[in-house]
Formats: sequence, C-alpha cells, structure tokens
Amino acid sequence: MIVVAIAAGLIGYVIGKPAPPQVQAEKPDPPEEPAFVKEGLVAYYPFNANAKDESGNGHDGEVKGSALTQDRHSNADSAYEFTVEGGSHISIPESDTLRPQKMTLNAWVYLSQEGADERFTILFKEESVQLAIDNTGKLQKVKNFFGLNRGGFGRWENLEYMGRVPAGEWFMYTATYDGSTMRQHLNSQEICSRRFAGAVPYNNSHKSPFLIGSISPSRGNLNLANKLDDVRIYNRALSAEELKALYDLEKPKK
Repeated sequence: MIVVAIAAGLIGYVIGKPAPPQVQAEKPDPPEEPAFVKEGLVAYYPFNANAKDESGNGHDGEVKGSALTQDRHSNADSAYEFTVEGGSHISIPESDTLRPQKMTLNAWVYLSQEGADERFTILFKEESVQLAIDNTGKLQKVKNFFGLNRGGFGRWENLEYMGRVPAGEWFMYTATYDGSTMRQHLNSQEICSRRFAGAVPYNNSHKSPFLIGSISPSRGNLNLANKLDDVRIYNRALSAEELKALYDLEKPKK
C-alpha cells in the first residue's frame, strides 16, 4: 500500500510539473569574410544608405542625381540607381592612391533592360581607365569593354566582350589587369582576355575624378534605372580563385 501511494505521488508530480522551456536553435553566423578581400583594397562602396568609402582610405563619393534603392538581398537603401536625369553619377575626388597600375574593378550590376540606346558606364577616369557595358546589340556589335589608356586622348587599349550580359537580374562584373594581361569576368567566370603590357598614363595636368555610373559629370546614362552595388577598386589583380570566393560570399541567397 505504501509503495502504491508513493508511486501515485510521483506520477502526480510528473504530470503536474511544467514542461521545460524549449531552446530555440541559434541562427547560423554569416560567412566570415576572407582576409584577401581587404588585401590591396583602395576603395569600397557598399552603399549602406550613402556613398562613403568603407575601405578605410577616405575616398568618399559625392552623389549627383542618383537615388538609393533596394539591393540584391532585398535590403532597402543599399544600392544606387542611375538614370538619365541630371547627369546621374557618383564622383570620387582625385587621389594618388586612386591611380593603380595593376588593378581589379569589381561591381554588382543590375540592367533594367536589354538593348537601350547607349552604354552603361560602371567606372571611368578620364584618359586613364574605363569599364562599361554596351548591351545594345546594334548591328550585332555588342561591346562590353574594359579600357586602359595608352597615352593621350582617344588612345585606348580596349578588351571587348562581344557576348551579352544579363538584364533584369543582378550579376557581378569584374575587370582585372596584372601588368601583362587584361581580363573580364562575369559572375567570377573569365569571359575574355588579351595581352597588354604598359603603364596607365594618369594625367597629372588634369586631375579628374573617378566616376561611378557615368563618363561625364554633366551627362547621365540613357539606359534607364540601372543599378550598382558593392563597387570595389583594388591595386592588384584578384586571382580566379579569389573572385570565385568573393562571388560565393556575396551572391544573392535563393
């Protein structure tokens, strides 16, 4: 009888005891940024509600007519939209550290449409460097190009990619120069290259700004509502392995 009573009491205690609190699974930490991402980084524009340089080098951009918009991860005010209105662009003041000889120019790009009337310039420095997309296909001549000046007005060494790039979706577009070879990459995959060995002749007599989104402070792009995000300028050529790791780190998560 005593054993039965004790057992009954234990059952009652167990039944009446409140359930232990459920432990929620912790969210996984975001991937750690590899050390190489900062090596040789001259300027970095993640466009976190502004055009400040987050490389630590102080190359803050001045926004002219461009509007903040949603980025590829659906974050508000985390990318910039460039339009025909008022010479839309971002201007980065002249600096000796923004005159790389070896380089990587990297950006996430969104084209609103395929086949507009004019190229969309990603980065441009007068008589020095240019990276632009011409997705029009006029007369079957698509020319997406990375250009290095060879000394003087109109003297450009252009690496041209004759294929199309996506419209209506984000993609990572990259140009590299290691002192002997120019390359273009789409979503970290090399799409074209050419040999070129020469110094980039930055014009000392005319200290022009580095421009994002246009070739001129007074002239916008005719392509409507194109977007840029995470613009990077390096003073070295990132390797194919590094570009693949950067793409995997920053690509939109499905």
